[in-house]
Amino acid sequence: MRRFQIAIAFWLACLSSALGADPFALATIDNQGTIVPGQQVHLTVDVFAPNFFTSPPQFPLFDLPNTIVSLSDERAQNLTQTVDDVQYSGIRRAYTIVPEMAGTFTLPEVIISFDYSDDGKTVKGTARVPATTFTVGNVPGGNGGTLPFAARGVVLTQSFDRDPAKLKAGEALVHDYCVWQGYAGHDDPRVGTRADGGIECLSQAAGDCR
Repeated sequence: MRRFQIAIAFWLACLSSALGADPFALATIDNQGTIVPGQQVHLTVDVFAPNFFTSPPQFPLFDLPNTIVSLSDERAQNLTQTVDDVQYSGIRRAYTIVPEMAGTFTLPEVIISFDYSDDGKTVKGTARVPATTFTVGNVPGGNGGTLPFAARGVVLTQSFDRDPAKLKAGEALVHDYCVWQGYAGHDDPRVGTRADGGIECLSQAAGDCR
C-alpha cells in the first residue's frame, strides 16, 4: 500500500510538471500616467517556451478599432525564466498603439506561433496573449468623440505661393502649411513623416484652408 501511494504521488508530480511546461505569453502596457488620443501606447509582449525555440515566434499585427497598431522595428530581446523548476526561453517584442479617440481599449485575441524543443524533438507551439486593457482620457478641451491631433513641442509654419495682397479675381491661391516635431503618433495616415524628423507638408487650395 505504501509503495502504491508513493507511485501515485510520483505520477501526480510528473503530471503536474508536464502540465506546467506549456508555452505562455505575458503582456504589459508600459505607459505611465494619463493616456490621451494620439499618444503612443507601448505594449510589450513576452513569449516563453520550455527549453528553447527552434523557430522564431511570429508576432502578428492585430486590429484594434479606432487605433493604429504597428510592430516596433527594435530587435527582439532574448529572455530566460524558471517556473516550477522548468527552464523557459523567452522572446520579447514591442508594439506601438496610437488611439484615435478616448475610451477603454481591450486587446483582441492574439495568438503567436513558433516551434520549440520538447524532449529533444521539435514541436509546434502557440501562446495566447492575455487580454490587456488600457484607458484613454479626453484631450483637454475635447469631447472624446472627435479625432484630435495630440502633440507636444509643435512648430507650425505656413506660406503662400503668391502675395495675397496682389491676388486678382479668379486667381487661385495655394496655402502650404507644415507641422514639425513633437507628434505623438508617427504612423497617423493623415500625415507623412520626413527623414529630417518633420511631418510632410500638406497643400490645399485657398477655399479649403482651415
